[in-house]
Amino acid sequence: MKTFNTEFYVYFEDISPSEKIHLEKIAEWMSMSREQYFKATCPEHLKFVESPVKMFTTNMTILITGSSRWADKIKAILTTSNIKKISFEMHINFRNERNNEIIAKTMQKVVFINSETKKFADIPYDMKEVIINYV
Repeated sequence: MKTFNTEFYVYFEDISPSEKIHLEKIAEWMSMSREQYFKATCPEHLKFVESPVKMFTTNMTILITGSSRWADKIKAILTTSNIKKISFEMHINFRNERNNEIIAKTMQKVVFINSETKKFADIPYDMKEVIINYV
């Protein structure tokens, strides 16, 4: 299985006294991983930004499964699944590189809509050609 990896570092503000990463930080890292993924893998990503077809999140889950300390390096490991005509899911596991523990498992389902017609739209072709490689 092919994965797309991004790295983050834990700051004091990111963790609770019980050494759990705050949910809002995991959600932020999910978004940043997704953006890095498309920038790195879709040569026409700026064309997508300028088109009337927009991507939006319909479902997001975050399961905190482990802990981290200040200055830990966290690797975000992104894969895709459930690719349909107008939607797909991104799964991102966050692994603490210090102890090799998965600290969070996440899923984000995205759907595409044409902002001009207000109707669902197909996943853009160049994007679909990329996401099928990360299943």
